Amino acid sequence: MKKIIQQAFFQLRNQPLLSVITVLGTALAIALIMVILIVYQAKTADYAPEVNRSRSLYVKWERTVYDKKDPNSAGHSRPSLWLVKEIFIH
Repeated sequence: MKKIIQQAFFQLRNQPLLSVITVLGTALAIALIMVILIVYQAKTADYAPEVNRSRSLYVKWERTVYDKKDPNSAGHSRPSLWLVKEIFIH
């Protein structure tokens, strides 16, 4: 173990620029992974004031069929205010 540490310090002294780039790159990678995990947890976990976030229903798209005989004549869009009132509130 002592020999490994000595070799690491030897490499740090011999190639300072490469060592700095390596250490900063590793630190940046770890920091970005931590940020991604924190953002994901903040969006999905039940933190105040959104204590019922895990029970929420998210609707991103609606499909409107224009002709019942031709299922390919459909349009996709965001849910309208009418849809929200008729389906989710009543």
